[in-house]
Amino acid sequence: MAPVSEIESSRANFNSTLHSFNKDEITISEYIFLRIYQLGIKSIFGVPGDFNLSLLEHLYDIPDLNWIGCCNELNASYAADAYSKTTNKMSVLLTTYGVGELSAINGIAGSYSEYSPLLHIVGTSRYALKNSDLNIHHLVTNSNTLLKPDHFIYEKIAENFSCVQESITDDALEACVKVDNVIRDVWMKSRPGYLFLPCDLTEMKVPMKYLYTDLDLTYSPTVPQSRIDEVVSKILDKLYSSSNPCVIADYFLKKFRLEDKFEQLINKLDGKINIYDTFLGKGLIHEDMSRFVGTYNGKLGDSYVTKSIESSDLILHIGNFDNEVNNGFFTFDLLKERKIELNPDYISICGELYTDLNLQDVFPVLLSKLQTFKVPTAKVIEKDLCVTKKNDTVYPLIEQDLFNSLQSNLKPNDILIVDTCSFIFSISDLKLKGAKFINQMLWGAIGYALPATLGASLALRDFNMDGRVITVEGDGSAQMSLQELASFVRYKINPILFILNNDGYTIERVIKGPNRSYNDISCDWQWCQMMKVFGDVDETYSKSHRVTSAKQLETMMSDTVYQHENKFQLVELILPKFDVPDRLLRMIHGN
Repeated sequence: MAPVSEIESSRANFNSTLHSFNKDEITISEYIFLRIYQLGIKSIFGVPGDFNLSLLEHLYDIPDLNWIGCCNELNASYAADAYSKTTNKMSVLLTTYGVGELSAINGIAGSYSEYSPLLHIVGTSRYALKNSDLNIHHLVTNSNTLLKPDHFIYEKIAENFSCVQESITDDALEACVKVDNVIRDVWMKSRPGYLFLPCDLTEMKVPMKYLYTDLDLTYSPTVPQSRIDEVVSKILDKLYSSSNPCVIADYFLKKFRLEDKFEQLINKLDGKINIYDTFLGKGLIHEDMSRFVGTYNGKLGDSYVTKSIESSDLILHIGNFDNEVNNGFFTFDLLKERKIELNPDYISICGELYTDLNLQDVFPVLLSKLQTFKVPTAKVIEKDLCVTKKNDTVYPLIEQDLFNSLQSNLKPNDILIVDTCSFIFSISDLKLKGAKFINQMLWGAIGYALPATLGASLALRDFNMDGRVITVEGDGSAQMSLQELASFVRYKINPILFILNNDGYTIERVIKGPNRSYNDISCDWQWCQMMKVFGDVDETYSKSHRVTSAKQLETMMSDTVYQHENKFQLVELILPKFDVPDRLLRMIHGN
């Protein structure tokens, strides 16, 4: 949650902007952008197109809103996703009818799968044409050309990848309600939502008075307090009567903005019970906490972590997100009669399911009613000493060397972004030490990390956040979205990007076809020349490095000039073709 002073300052800036309009009515376009600005959002990602140009003109009526024009809509959706994950705020994507919104839909599906609150605004065909039989550009024609085309076809597609969809009509009062409803639903459900604005309605006048009232984005339970108290009492009874309890911190604590509440819980339970996280929950707990045991990864994880958690007689799993990426690829072995789950859609108490209550209803009350002295002190787990693995291979540089370097150089408040590549299977073993971990591993579309780096870097700048953005991406992934490097120069951001040059889709080589051509890519790209191609001819805003040995990497990373140079750093790592983390091999080969 933002500090009070920051909230007050943001509100003062908004009120000042609002008063500058000095009129009773504004356009629906201005209304949309003012609502976005009121939320504290400062950058809007997207690509212009003829159906959204009139809308975009009004963005410049709000001086503190920034337009971030990306190279394509898919990249813009990735950048918006990372902007949201970095700030814990809503993000905004703006595209055009058909070709633009469909280009972005892969990224939107990723945000939907991973619960990122993202408002997708689409400039659509004219309202006057919506029910006509006219075929226009960007509109797919009917399978039978004698039949009317469907101007709403893309809106129907969006229903599958969003929690709410609203299409603006020529009813001015209803239009304001629709804008507010979409924003509220996106925030409360923490998933993408769509707002469709026909290009001939962008100048429609709407009342300005609604903007003087903040949107109510606070969560309120829909069940009686007595019902919540009843379920909380059952949970506490189970906890108090256990002998060796533990807590697992999981993903939905982040997505429903309950990190502060969880920190309060941990402080209350300090020294009493063992604490774990999951792969997608990494970053919720500082690894140096005395009772933090490790990341639970089922049979793929460290044996002492797995053994200790599976022998607990009560497991309080808060914010659980059950999917193959987050449950050790279906190797969690937690008996339901010993497990309490607090989920956004239900509560489960040792196998007894409650679908009328959820995480947000129960967790704050559980925290307030918890009596620490009644909680049994769990068995202390002897942790395995974390010994840094050395490079004892015949290769001068392997992924383990990058892991060791990150472990030594990550700092609190850093943002670590890792694409869906072989290296991501090392992250369970990495101590974040207060850094934030951003990925789109569940959706798993490669190419996410590079444009996500743009979104995260701009988020740090927009909100004056401490830390650096450090990104790891395979060469095959980077080739998917490489053109967004041009935006790194255009917007003068300064992340560190590690390109794993290992000649192709290494993670897929492990799965199938190690020497097949389908896992090959064009491997002669001159990565260290890329920034010249994308506009930084004389290295004014960037610096590129080609690293071929562990010693060279260590020297570079410890260099103070490298650490503090206010430039984008592209670091090409020359790695063996089949070098992957042990955890990935265990997952694929089951040993």
